[in-house]
Amino acid sequence: MKQFRECLPLILLLAGLTKVLAGSVTIQVDPAITGPTVDLGHLLGTNLAPWYESTDIRKPGFQKWLKEWSPGLVRLPGGSWSNEYYWNGNGVRLDEETFDSTKFRNGRWEIDYSDYAPGFRIHGEDQHLSDYHGVIDVKKEHEIAESLGADQLITVNLGSGTVEMAEEWLKWANKQGYSVPFWEIGNELNGQWEIGHFQADGSSMTGEVYAQKYLEYSRALKAIDPSIKTGGPACSDLDLAFVEELIRDAGDELDFITLHAYPVGVQRSKIEDKFSDIKLLEEALAKVEKWKRLYQPKRADEILVGITEWNMKVNEDRDTADIINGLWSAEWIGTMLEGGIDFSNEWDLLTTTAEGGHGAFYIGEDTVIPKSLFWSHYLWRHHMGNTVIQHKVVGNEPVAVFTTRSVNGVHVMVINKSPDNVTEVTIQLPDSLGFADQGYQVTFSRQEYFWDPNAHKPLWSREPTIKRISSSSLVDISVPAFSIQIVKLPFEGKSFGDEISPVPVGNPELKWVLPESHSADLPVEAWIVAWDKDNNIPYQGELPAVRVKVDGPAESGEMEVLLNQSVGQVFLKPTAAGQLKVTAMADSLRATSQVRLLEVESRPIVLWTFDNPIEAWGASSTFEIGMDTSVRPNEAVARTTLNDSLPAPNEDVLLMMENFSDKLSIDRIGGIFGEIRTSGDLQTDDPEAAVRVVLQSEADHWMELGSISFSDINGQWKQFAYDLDDPRLLKAMARLYSVRIVFSSTAPVTGQVFFDNIGFKVRSEGN
Repeated sequence: MKQFRECLPLILLLAGLTKVLAGSVTIQVDPAITGPTVDLGHLLGTNLAPWYESTDIRKPGFQKWLKEWSPGLVRLPGGSWSNEYYWNGNGVRLDEETFDSTKFRNGRWEIDYSDYAPGFRIHGEDQHLSDYHGVIDVKKEHEIAESLGADQLITVNLGSGTVEMAEEWLKWANKQGYSVPFWEIGNELNGQWEIGHFQADGSSMTGEVYAQKYLEYSRALKAIDPSIKTGGPACSDLDLAFVEELIRDAGDELDFITLHAYPVGVQRSKIEDKFSDIKLLEEALAKVEKWKRLYQPKRADEILVGITEWNMKVNEDRDTADIINGLWSAEWIGTMLEGGIDFSNEWDLLTTTAEGGHGAFYIGEDTVIPKSLFWSHYLWRHHMGNTVIQHKVVGNEPVAVFTTRSVNGVHVMVINKSPDNVTEVTIQLPDSLGFADQGYQVTFSRQEYFWDPNAHKPLWSREPTIKRISSSSLVDISVPAFSIQIVKLPFEGKSFGDEISPVPVGNPELKWVLPESHSADLPVEAWIVAWDKDNNIPYQGELPAVRVKVDGPAESGEMEVLLNQSVGQVFLKPTAAGQLKVTAMADSLRATSQVRLLEVESRPIVLWTFDNPIEAWGASSTFEIGMDTSVRPNEAVARTTLNDSLPAPNEDVLLMMENFSDKLSIDRIGGIFGEIRTSGDLQTDDPEAAVRVVLQSEADHWMELGSISFSDINGQWKQFAYDLDDPRLLKAMARLYSVRIVFSSTAPVTGQVFFDNIGFKVRSEGN
């Protein structure tokens, strides 16, 4: 972060280059050489979840856009709820809020399957009723899928359910006439967070145990309906837990393998790294193919592969809503197509967070707006073919290229992954192919979609722009920075029937997109927008470079910003609190805005003095922890005892605190502090052995702030303090769930480690 701040004056002057750099690539396409062909509807599937609000589902916009997407496969009932949900509540759920507790016997809820009632959710291995059972039920989920003409994939409850529950669902679904060809056995049971991971004897679910349970469920279901396909294990990530064991031990009766994928790590900050994580899918699919050939050589081609949950990342931050997810997801879909994935279901439609969320739609009070994830599916559904054809890319620009064909022609998708530079593209096809005179160029860029990082919703979200181009065996196009372009070339005598987008050019105006107020110790992200005030859309004409003037408590100076597809970004570096004024100028156009810079003060709050009873600490450890009153006069401290101990993954925790005060505003946390020492007789042969301080958040599960050598605290107290000066880490505090103090050592450690007065620095902003 320090390095970033030091270069900000340069960023301020050069954030928008007066001349956008351009690279070039040539794409050589041979439609005669084909690869996999898939059902695009099944590849472009989605997930439904019980927590969707009925009012949102009924909104006309939601219905309209979902039909435009037309997913061919819908998974239900929804993620981890699959292992927590009784699909039928008849006889137990008397009404929306009332349940018959007498129907809970021998650790199970007894359902009357002679009729149907909305289901319910249980909590924990003891199957206590949850305080929230969702809004829509599985009947509504089936009806939504049926209204789209989509097949359904049911994830049966292996975590807290029974074979009978799965059997009865199949009987009921068939009776209702629902199209449910796929039955997935359980959800992510490799994960400790899932009900069913821990067995009755206290052991953890293994691949071998899962495979046997799979066989039990699969055989029971197919005894009722042999036409269905069964599969699993719906592993939680591309590490492929349980997949090899399932193929090995149950492959004779396995119809499909399912994976989940959220491959971009939470600490990935560079754009190129986020895109490069797509390659993890190729590596995972190679392993699956190897196992199929090794254990089921005769059935290898019969066993399908599906990805029943995927999104860019687990962390539902701005990336999952901004345009990058549209570009990333378009490349991911293409990679699935090329890799031979048979079906997939993105996660999901309506889940949202303050930053954006996994949902493909933004739901307003009376509006439904597609997010960038939706547009990636729309582009593939409406503008690409379902058969891969061979291509070769000549050039080293940061682009992803996918080439397909349909009965009507050739489709070439180019994803420009550079946020700054245009890429000039030449598409070459064999001269022997006959094409119609005119083709189409489809564009998805910031001119079609812009995410407002302050309001946390799309400032605009428009259908991709379509224009006609000359069709031949040689086509030249310019692909704007951070955009997708698709070239569609119809064969002679064929047509795609696309409607050309009107390109009105009215009177432009400049607008600023920036926060009303901002911390004075952090850089301010600001955007300049060229707006067509006559047509109420982004301005699509040409404008000269925009000059930006900064007045007020910030590093000043004029800069030039060249708008890329109607927008340009600048960063402002405050120098003090106060009112900051920015002015954008282009020819006679002028726009002024202000942001109030707030002085930030930080005050320490001690949360853990360890003077109260141990059970009140909310603390745990891999090792023995206790209270010690001997190392400080008249004071109690926390003590962790190591006895010839070596750290191991998830077995290195000296002290972990998860019990935060209700009065603490965790979203204002700006640092952590405390005191630490060891006993004077602590022994280890590793001179580098150290304590490490880690914060954990749903937004970033591993934020290591610093380390303290055992040699520095041997027999003496040492204060530690770490400030969070990275805006990404500060945002992550809103979802903080743990303070984890661990140790690292290559040799066993014996002795005691003591802790005292641990707390947070809490940021407050003045007026």
